[in-house]
Amino acid sequence: MIINRCTAGDDYGRVLRTRRRVGLWLAGLGLLGLIVSVTLLPQSPLSDMARAFYRGASFGILISACGIVLRSQMMLRHPERWKSARIRERDERGQYLTSQAARLAGDALIFLLAGASFVLIAVDTRLAMAAVGCLVLYALLYGAAYWRLSKKL
Repeated sequence: MIINRCTAGDDYGRVLRTRRRVGLWLAGLGLLGLIVSVTLLPQSPLSDMARAFYRGASFGILISACGIVLRSQMMLRHPERWKSARIRERDERGQYLTSQAARLAGDALIFLLAGASFVLIAVDTRLAMAAVGCLVLYALLYGAAYWRLSKKL
């Protein structure tokens, strides 16, 4: 759903080609992660769990990207389906639900990261600082997005 909002436009054929290109870049990123996890990580001092996480995340990105590429390619081959897909994507109720879900997820993320930083400070200061860093990054991204949207509207 997020990729649909990031690649929206008036020419639906161009939108689908952009999505396919984004999917190919993501697939390349996932493939690069898999290659690194197989070639470089076995000699690294990382734990087995960290290596498995790295490999699993890379594989997940690769599979998701393949889904994006396949769906975009299928839609490009069947232009008669464009109208219904475009209507579904531009549906105001769906857009409202997506924006509300993103807002609620952002609110929950703030509280979860704040709570995690209080717990993590007792475990490891670096982990707590990572959680606080994520909070600061979220605040900066929110501020930048608000500024950009206020200039645009």
